[in-house]
Amino acid sequence: MRLILLLLVATLSAVEIGPVPVLKVIDGDTIEVQLDGKPERVRLLYVDTPEASDNDHGKAMPEGAKAAAFLANLLPAGCVVRLYSPKAKLERDRYGRILAIATGSTGPDGRAEGPPPNEQLRVSVLLDVNSAIIRAGWSVYWQKYGQAPEHYDGSFRLAQDQADREGAGIWGTNPGWLTDKANERTAPRAGKAP
Repeated sequence: MRLILLLLVATLSAVEIGPVPVLKVIDGDTIEVQLDGKPERVRLLYVDTPEASDNDHGKAMPEGAKAAAFLANLLPAGCVVRLYSPKAKLERDRYGRILAIATGSTGPDGRAEGPPPNEQLRVSVLLDVNSAIIRAGWSVYWQKYGQAPEHYDGSFRLAQDQADREGAGIWGTNPGWLTDKANERTAPRAGKAP
């Protein structure tokens, strides 16, 4: 009974919204979606890809453009995703971006799909966008601001182990950068997040 109560409390303390259409990919860890009739930027939690251009987050790396291209291929404009926040309400970072994990459904090509046609049955596979980025080697399971909820934690760890073993993405070109990212640990400050 206690386990059921704990699971219920954990479920009630999280937020899931969607499906929402993806408008575009901003970079390897940020997308723009249509939410409540307006464009909103979403910073994907537990991943941190290299920068595609110099900005206040850091210097551009060649892998940054590759990570952005990977995400743009995975989430073409018009596909739909659900946004999950492990907190009791959607949080935003200091840049005003929503902080969330994104999931969707994939078609036969492995890319996220748009909304299903009216009343049409379709078979699809769940797409965990954040795990896909880690699995492709464009980010470690980034825990700078804390550990993911249990049901995502194992998936992120498995994805990182597979990418490392196979030398995927940055694991093959700049593993030192990934090691530095994996070692970043900062206790969250009030109002501060990725």
